[in-house]
Amino acid sequence: MIGEALLVLHQARSAAVPLHHLAGQRLASLRKAVEERMSECTHMAHVVTVLDTFQRFDRPRSFLCHGVGTLVLDRREQWCLGYKLLCFRSNLAVRDTLFLTREDAASLLADIEAVVGRLRPALGHVRKAAAG
Repeated sequence: MIGEALLVLHQARSAAVPLHHLAGQRLASLRKAVEERMSECTHMAHVVTVLDTFQRFDRPRSFLCHGVGTLVLDRREQWCLGYKLLCFRSNLAVRDTLFLTREDAASLLADIEAVVGRLRPALGHVRKAAAG
């Protein structure tokens, strides 16, 4: 979804929009490209707002994609998932942890689904504005 919007903007602007491999870089490139077009289309301010909301999920995404997880199951069949992640920021090692219960995971999933439900049509406006 984000990659498709970037590709349309990239093709429409003669490669002025970089196509990155990493998800965080793609999101940053898309946000910058949308901000540059805000004067051209009234929907772009809304797109930036939705992208900023979607950005909140970068931390759990990083843990799910790159972290090392341990699942603990108790006798009542309640589980907790603990993640450890090592990141490098400005040449410094940053260690982080994330713990999710079943309820936390369900809430996170509902939040992500709600934001994606708003992001999908917003990016449709971006692709339509860039193509037309």
